[in-house]
Amino acid sequence: MSGLPARGALLARAPWRGLTLLLVVCLLLVPAAAGRLAPTASAAEHQDGLELDLTGVSPAFLRPGEPLTVAGTLTNHATSPVADATVTLRLQRNAPRTRSAIDLWLDLDVRFATLQLARLNLERSLAPGESTAFRLTVPPEDFPIAAVPSAFGSRGIAVDAAGAGESGPLEATARTLLVWYPGSNAQPTTVSLLVPLVPTASDLIGAALGATTVAETSAERLIGLAGATAVAPAVTWALDPLVLAGLDPVDAESAQPVATGQEPGESPGVTTSPGAPTEGPSPAPAPAATPNATSEPAATPQDLGAVLRSLAQGREVIALPYADADAAATTHAGLTGLYDRALAIGQDITRTGGIVTTSDTVWPAATTPDAATMTVLARRGASSAILPEDSLPLRSTPTYTPTGRATLEMPGGGPQGASVTMAALLTESVLSAALAGTAPAPGRDAQSDDARALDARQYVLAVTAMICRERPSDGRHVLAVLPRDFVGDPGALAERIGSLDEAPWVELAPVSTLADAPDPGLARTGLPGEHVEEQEAPPEVLEQIATTSADLAQFAEIADDPALLVRAEQLQLQQATSAAWRSDTTGRVSFLNAATADAEAVQLGVGVLSSGTVNLISDTGDLPVTVRNSLDQPITAQLRLTPDGPSLQLPDVVTVEVPGGSEVPFPVRVHAVGSADVQVLAELTDAIGNPVGTSATLVVRVRADWENVGTAILAAIVGLAFIVGLVRSIRRSSRRGDSVPNPEDATT
Repeated sequence: MSGLPARGALLARAPWRGLTLLLVVCLLLVPAAAGRLAPTASAAEHQDGLELDLTGVSPAFLRPGEPLTVAGTLTNHATSPVADATVTLRLQRNAPRTRSAIDLWLDLDVRFATLQLARLNLERSLAPGESTAFRLTVPPEDFPIAAVPSAFGSRGIAVDAAGAGESGPLEATARTLLVWYPGSNAQPTTVSLLVPLVPTASDLIGAALGATTVAETSAERLIGLAGATAVAPAVTWALDPLVLAGLDPVDAESAQPVATGQEPGESPGVTTSPGAPTEGPSPAPAPAATPNATSEPAATPQDLGAVLRSLAQGREVIALPYADADAAATTHAGLTGLYDRALAIGQDITRTGGIVTTSDTVWPAATTPDAATMTVLARRGASSAILPEDSLPLRSTPTYTPTGRATLEMPGGGPQGASVTMAALLTESVLSAALAGTAPAPGRDAQSDDARALDARQYVLAVTAMICRERPSDGRHVLAVLPRDFVGDPGALAERIGSLDEAPWVELAPVSTLADAPDPGLARTGLPGEHVEEQEAPPEVLEQIATTSADLAQFAEIADDPALLVRAEQLQLQQATSAAWRSDTTGRVSFLNAATADAEAVQLGVGVLSSGTVNLISDTGDLPVTVRNSLDQPITAQLRLTPDGPSLQLPDVVTVEVPGGSEVPFPVRVHAVGSADVQVLAELTDAIGNPVGTSATLVVRVRADWENVGTAILAAIVGLAFIVGLVRSIRRSSRRGDSVPNPEDATT
């Protein structure tokens, strides 16, 4: 106590410094008998001295009668050997009572009172750059926490390493969490997990560049992601039907592929139209589907289909619109028809995909959803929506984690201006981050925001245990979701999910269970009326998609099967509406430009061929016009010929039928009036007169009077020749008469 006056004097001289000291005292002052404080390890110590890395905590949560084993590696980054190294396992003396206290334990710069559980002396020195594995085991009888229900909860564990280097003592530390479960009287916490099976922007680009399917470019990642959920059938999927496009159709009742021998273009979302990626199955250059296998064949789209169909049995699957179309962007641009088309395409694909889905729940991709978007979704039949928890902020902050359930009300969103309500399913952001393997604690790692798999697993368990302990008699329901573009280790994800499934204080349940739960009635702030985010597609991009798609559909009407002719191009355009492009806005523009070029290439597949100058020297004749069709379907179109002057009269329209992959000449009867050089615009149109394909300008030299003049001249020439011949004949006859002797003269 003798130091108190000096401390008071210090406060008087420097108030800000005194306040800092008081805060440090309040947080860190502990009895000396509680045990020595855990050492800290900075980034510099890791680089120049010892580095300690935890690799395992077994079991994931500890029950009475079970030994605790902690494994890790110790690495010497110093330039000289480290001798007399020791590794010590310690347990946080006082259990954290709040989530912030859990996060504080993971901050290596904060010291806590700990209890020593085990100690290991390394038998030899560590050479520079050398690593050694260690394992510390605590027998059940040596675990110092009482086996009573009131002791249930999370505690921090730390492993400290110390050794003698050439320049002096070296230290390092690592911390993680452990849940002690001696039984509990608390109500279990219900947890819903949502795992998205959605292509990323790179998957979409890879399929377009490789002229292959999205199922192929995403097969390896999605197989691993779906496989990670196999340990818990209660995990809900959010499935983009795009990943099923191009797979063999399946009998919905038997869930077996349909053995029809059909071509790839006969199933939904499949086409073989030129100039665009096909949605047909083909091998993918992906690693093995089984993460631990060493010689498995590469994953293929059909492998993906088999895995999804198998693991979807008995599982709740939320169907997203095709290509996970961005509902917010289409709403803000006033082009909700693009979203409606995505819904229709998705329903068509999932209908034959062999997977039972539900469309009652929607999951908009917006960071800040708005009432305008939610109204559109409600009008399309959605009864619940998955939203970020901060989209509906609480008016007052509770001291516990509430159930992630609220109610949305959109006035005037229903028929005749009636209000529309939806169940809001609010994600738990910290738990979601931990599920994805991202460390939520401050100062967790000075070099990376990603938590190691072990840290994430232990954090998930610790947070759920803390939620359970916050209000033991009030069981609550929380929702954790993976990000759409999750690319983490599926094996580590499976561990996290499996640990939650095994935790006795957790009950896993499908997302629909939360939708059916009652609203706890907490006062929340409503959604903004309209909120446009920078990452969403701007209106001009969506207008380009809509216009190009409409032009393509109009053009296809000249074919025998319009939908099949342009299916690949239409699907590719629709993929440009994907919410995945929020993470790659530049890629969105490039992808759309490529999709537009493919659509234009198809429309350029038919047209009129140019020819040389045609001479017409009579008042009636045939004008040869050649029509080209490079598509794989026959077309029926109208050929329109429009002269630039009155010297040539043509029919208004000529119906032409051209087989696929051919050029056919069509003679068109024309009438000439006078003489002139006429340019004729030859173009194809559909049945209602809309131009299609390419046109050509034909040059016709009209000389309608040449035929009559030529005939007269020829007649004159023939007449003159006749007269000349007649005269010559007469003259020859006269000469013959003069040369014949007179008989009378002869007698004489």
